[in-house]
Amino acid sequence: MIYRSPVLYNLLMRVLYGKHFTDRYQVVSKEIPDGASVLDVCCGDCFLYRRFLQARNVRYIGVDNSPAFICSGQRKKIDVRSVDLKAEELPKVEYVVMQGSLYQFLPDAAVVLKKLRAAATIKVIVAEPVQNLSDSHVKCLAKFSRWLTTPYGATNYSGERFSEESFTRIIKEAGGAQQVCTIPGGREMVALLDPETVS
Repeated sequence: MIYRSPVLYNLLMRVLYGKHFTDRYQVVSKEIPDGASVLDVCCGDCFLYRRFLQARNVRYIGVDNSPAFICSGQRKKIDVRSVDLKAEELPKVEYVVMQGSLYQFLPDAAVVLKKLRAAATIKVIVAEPVQNLSDSHVKCLAKFSRWLTTPYGATNYSGERFSEESFTRIIKEAGGAQQVCTIPGGREMVALLDPETVS
């Protein structure tokens, strides 16, 4: 549902993160210098670019598979492209970002991390929620949350999400991890990874 409407998506994120809504973007944007080339994978409503990167001469590419997000970004004159991350290669840039979307590729998240590292020349920045309503002990709330956040086009989504332990583990197993830390508010973690080394 939320991946069909940029307005609904932004509203829900603001509700979920409350006063820490912009913190998750600030933490990511601080890792990106002015004038850098950036690939925002599963870019959603491009809030990172519109609020934090656009005025800094960043060369930005957003990729997503939701037609609503793609059309919305293009109407705003942002370079947003349709990409099937499972099947297509990503353009090479200095910094690759993914926020709140790695869970969509479970159980193949490790493959996606490898692809992100292959696309970056300087750094990969991955932020992911580790406290989720879909893990709630209130069954109806958990079920509703899983339905609301079902990835666009998914046919067999299990509702699986990351915990602090499982996110830390998969990042370390991916290799190249510089740092894994918690974003203010504790709802989300961010990982910094080196590009994949070509031997």
